[in-house]
Amino acid sequence: MNNLGLTSLSENEKLNSQINNYYNYELIRFKSYIKFNHEELRKNQDYFFYEQEDFQVMGFEIEDYEFPSLYDQSKEDFYSAQKNAVIKFLKSNKGRNMTLWDLDGKRFSYRVLNKFKKQTEDLLKSIDAELKAQNLQIEYSKGNN
Repeated sequence: MNNLGLTSLSENEKLNSQINNYYNYELIRFKSYIKFNHEELRKNQDYFFYEQEDFQVMGFEIEDYEFPSLYDQSKEDFYSAQKNAVIKFLKSNKGRNMTLWDLDGKRFSYRVLNKFKKQTEDLLKSIDAELKAQNLQIEYSKGNN
């Protein structure tokens, strides 16, 4: 809003403050959380695809065993070896740490998304209440309250 040169959108100062806070602080914070989460995902992908060599990330399932000449094992032996390598990794300190870090990140993201959803819903309710107070009507798309 500030970048657009808008100082207020209505005569309701409480609503203006809520809108300003939402767009100039909460939305920016939300975007930074999303960016951080994306960076963590990229780090994990880079590790699993380019650094670790204990198990294959793509084509793990037996039905993905499309090019047998790439492997020196039968489908069943390949699948069994991959399964054992993943279990070994998950039991290692690094595997546990990465799994727990990923789980913690998902829990954090869940809390952030729910908080942002509530802030968005609260803002929409405030805007709707202001419009109703001014006897203005909003047509909602089908499915919205």
